[in-house]
Amino acid sequence: MRPLQNFQNKVLRIITDKPLYTRITQLHEETDLPTVREFFDHVSSNFYEKQCQASELTKNIIKTRERHIKKIDAVSLYTNIPTQLVPQILEEKWHLIEKYTDLPKTEFIEAVQLTLGTCYFQYEDEFYQQIDGVAMGSPVAGAVAQLVLEYFEEKVLLNSSYRITIFKRYVDDCLIITTEDQIKEIMEVLNNLNNKLKFTLETELDNKINFLDMTIIRENNKIETKMLRKTINSDRILDYNSVHNIKQKKAIVTNYIDRAIKLTSPRYRPEILNQISSLLATNNYPQEMINKTIKQRTHKFYNSLSYQNPKTEPIVYIPLPYIPTLSEKIENIIKPYPNIRIAHKPVIQVNQLFSRLKAIVPKGQKSHIVYEIPCNQCNGVYIGQTEQNLNNRIKGHKYSKTQTALYKHTIENNHTFNFENTRILDREKNKRTREFLEMICIKRNPNSINDRTDINGLNKIYSTIIKKTAENDNERRRRVTTTPT
Repeated sequence: MRPLQNFQNKVLRIITDKPLYTRITQLHEETDLPTVREFFDHVSSNFYEKQCQASELTKNIIKTRERHIKKIDAVSLYTNIPTQLVPQILEEKWHLIEKYTDLPKTEFIEAVQLTLGTCYFQYEDEFYQQIDGVAMGSPVAGAVAQLVLEYFEEKVLLNSSYRITIFKRYVDDCLIITTEDQIKEIMEVLNNLNNKLKFTLETELDNKINFLDMTIIRENNKIETKMLRKTINSDRILDYNSVHNIKQKKAIVTNYIDRAIKLTSPRYRPEILNQISSLLATNNYPQEMINKTIKQRTHKFYNSLSYQNPKTEPIVYIPLPYIPTLSEKIENIIKPYPNIRIAHKPVIQVNQLFSRLKAIVPKGQKSHIVYEIPCNQCNGVYIGQTEQNLNNRIKGHKYSKTQTALYKHTIENNHTFNFENTRILDREKNKRTREFLEMICIKRNPNSINDRTDINGLNKIYSTIIKKTAENDNERRRRVTTTPT
């Protein structure tokens, strides 16, 4: 330790440019740096403190061998949430809620009831209203589920005399360590709280039980953990050869290795890291990258001190499709701006490659669209955009006297438009983006009858790109039509 301290002293003198007679204690005070001994004392005390915290669990289990590890799970939580309890819970918890809202209590509760009572969904051509529970896709569903489960938890455990070693809950998965007699009583009380929401109990098998992303193992009345990979896992993750930014691929490697290290006890860590290494190698990740990352993350886990990141300005993320080489160049351009980052997204999404999972929305009911209406008497087409559904927009075109390009073409040339064959060119919810797409479609189509003022907002810089892509599309169509069958 003395050579390390001597080296640190020399470095501090160089940094502070202090004369040799300056006391070492003064150097440390001015730089606010600990001595080597202070540093090691801090690390060892932290390690001892963590070990003590972890040993509390094993100590309790060693003393009470009759206690068992159980997992409690709510059956179909979201669809069985008793929403009629929510107003009562909000009343009781209002002192905790009111500081986060400007609404009076009565209006707040009415708004929540309105939200919960108007959950509709479409299946094929029919619309349905959800009577029981909450919709899983609803933004309020998670908060309501948490609210109700906390209420149940407090009713059963808060003021009870149960001797529980541990109780941990994540949403509807609960881990509990207690005696057989008490767990039976707890389950009976839980299942009698409400007729709709029921709970099941899972018992450890061969001294093992799965909880969230790990397997909890009891060996000689001590707790060990292993990262859990389910048997139905397909071992398919983002392939290294896929068209994604290298940072995303490195993040996947780091994430898997960190989970393996943090969720697994030292005894089982080599085994789990070997499994993760095999998984990554199966998906074509270089073994050199895997080994290097395991070494780095293991070193960081054992040797880094916990600290809080200093507050910085919020970072703005700009989502852009990932195009190899071009995306990296754009990223280099914005490097001087530390508060701006590029969020790379794939050009082709997974849902574009698989069969539809939801009923197709009829063309006339689609909204937020860019559309094209052909003329019956010539090759002209009218291109427009709307946030309404297509049926309503077409009605507007049929009966409106507004001086649009479509209306002018109809009056000046005595032509009619084929509204039945209206084609949807694109869909976009953001209005500015949708208007930009409309201008591009008008510019690309030489048969567009739109006024030239409709593309005034389109920068000339796009002209060459639009012209080139239009030529490529026309050439592709020509090849398809001339290919012999």
